[in-house]
Amino acid sequence: MGNKINPIGYRISRFNNWYSKWNSDFKTYKTKLIENLILRNFLEKEVKEFSRIYIESARNFFLIKIFSSKPGIVIGKKGGNIKRIKFNLEKKFNKKFYIIIKDVISDIDVNSISRKICYYLEKRMNYRKIINNTINRIKKFLIRGLKIKVSGRLNGADIARKESFKLGKISLNCINEKVDFSEKFAETAYGKIGVKVWISY
Repeated sequence: MGNKINPIGYRISRFNNWYSKWNSDFKTYKTKLIENLILRNFLEKEVKEFSRIYIESARNFFLIKIFSSKPGIVIGKKGGNIKRIKFNLEKKFNKKFYIIIKDVISDIDVNSISRKICYYLEKRMNYRKIINNTINRIKKFLIRGLKIKVSGRLNGADIARKESFKLGKISLNCINEKVDFSEKFAETAYGKIGVKVWISY
C-alpha cells in the first residue's frame, strides 16, 4: 500500500490542507461538487503559471488563493488578467469572488519543477540532461531530499521504461516527514511521458 498512496492525502492531518473547502447537506452536495469542479477547471484554463489553487466556498462568496512562481504573469499588466478572470467568474456564478495571489520559489516547488521537466521533454531535449540540471539547481536550497521519476518511451525508445533520480534522503512512509508531490504528463510525438516529483523539506 505504501507505494500506491498519494503523499499529500497521506499527510492531510499533519502538514497539508484540502484544496477545496465547502459545506453542504445531503440535498445540495451534488450541486456544490459540480460547481466546485466547474470553477476549478475554469481557473486551471484561465490562470497561467500557477502552482496550486485553493478554493473556499461560503454562502455568498468564494475565496480563491492562487500560488504561483510568476505572480506578475498571473496578475497581468495593471492587474488586467485578474480583473478579467474575476469579472467572468462573478458573471458565471452570480457570487462575489475574492482572489489572493501568493508567491512561491519555483526551484523548490514540485508543480513548477514537474511542469518545467514536461516542457523540455516536449521540446525533445534529453531527459537525463533536464533532470541533472534540475537537481543541480535544487542543491543550493536546504531540503532533505528529492526524487524524480520519469516513465514512458524515453528519448523515443521503442520499449517504454522507468527511471528514477534521487538527491538526499526521502522517506515516503513516515507521516511526520513533510513531503510534497506532483504528477504531470508530457505530450510528446512518441506518446505520453509521466513525470513524478517528490520533495522532502
